[in-house]
Amino acid sequence: MFDCQIKCSDKDIYTYKIFGSYFCQQNSFTSVCGHAALCMTINNTDLSKIGIITAERLNKFLRIDHKSKRIRENINILDTDIISFLESMGLSVVGKKFFENLDGKPVIDYSEYLYRYIESRHPCLLIFTTKGKNEMHIVPILGHTLNTDLWKPEAEIAYSNIVETEALKFNYRSASAWVDHFLIHDDTFGMYSCLPVDLLRRTTSFKSEPSFRAMKAIIIKPKNVKTPAWEAEKNSIEIMEDNIIDVINLSRDAVNFWIHELAAYVFNKLNTPFVVRTLLVTKEDYHKNLNHRDFGDIMFTIEEKKEIMEGLSEIFWLTEITLPDLYTANKTKLVDIFYKSDADRDVRDENWIQTRLPGFLIKKSKKTFVPLGVSSHYPLFRFKEAHEIYEW
Repeated sequence: MFDCQIKCSDKDIYTYKIFGSYFCQQNSFTSVCGHAALCMTINNTDLSKIGIITAERLNKFLRIDHKSKRIRENINILDTDIISFLESMGLSVVGKKFFENLDGKPVIDYSEYLYRYIESRHPCLLIFTTKGKNEMHIVPILGHTLNTDLWKPEAEIAYSNIVETEALKFNYRSASAWVDHFLIHDDTFGMYSCLPVDLLRRTTSFKSEPSFRAMKAIIIKPKNVKTPAWEAEKNSIEIMEDNIIDVINLSRDAVNFWIHELAAYVFNKLNTPFVVRTLLVTKEDYHKNLNHRDFGDIMFTIEEKKEIMEGLSEIFWLTEITLPDLYTANKTKLVDIFYKSDADRDVRDENWIQTRLPGFLIKKSKKTFVPLGVSSHYPLFRFKEAHEIYEW
């Protein structure tokens, strides 16, 4: 929501609000793509205390003076400049390089890394190379599109051994595998462009293929979030497998259909993978998502909701685990893993909070298995909107 004015005269000013997306372009005189991307990223978020960001505001911070010379040659706003500027505003920023060194191959899939933060609604900037190996462009990522008919996510595990080691070990695919485009503003080409994810993905070394590849990301996150998203997701998959075994050992008679289905994946390592979706949520937003019905038309009772919410911090990593057919056709899940977001150390069992399985809630704090009426697949987490949006 932006405040706008129409000034008819000094005394006659009409003020109104519009709902929209902020867009601007570089002018090559006092701004470049780094200015434009930063302005679009910040001005499209709810950071009202910071105020509207302009190219000149960034220039003042970087001490770029255009008064004496209109054209400043070789203006090059680096990712470190942007990070320093954001931190000067009191924001917490993560800068991520997708290479350990430029001689080697990428150490992380850029789209999977960004996906978890995009789903969490954290402002994201993507930096990629252009024609020359030292030439780069930067764009803000606003969201993504989802193609539930993609063949690759399941077929790649079923037919090949080329999937990343962690995915093969635990037989899972990130929900990011079904993302086919990132939605971006590009100050060169316009608003709401669809950037095909595979277009900037390279498995070769930077030296052999330097142009048009994802290089770095800049992400703005809440200050108290210390646990990396990838850590929460990896550990949550291990926790889920342990929890399934614990439930089965506890009472085989109490195990329902969907626990059996999950166990088949855990024990038999079927060629069809788990689907894993990790995002950062608040306690308030998660509570709002407990008012749905599962596929068996069952809702959580008031007592069950209290039990689920008890002991949760104000913000945490939520990892949803489901099966491909449930994810692509129903947008539903089977498991919720709750994981600390403010952990200083990667200690799996210490940072795990609790697990919701079909028909069970496993609370670490009480070391108990709490029965739940919701025992079928349940709608995926959604952020509640004041206005209607189309997210799938």
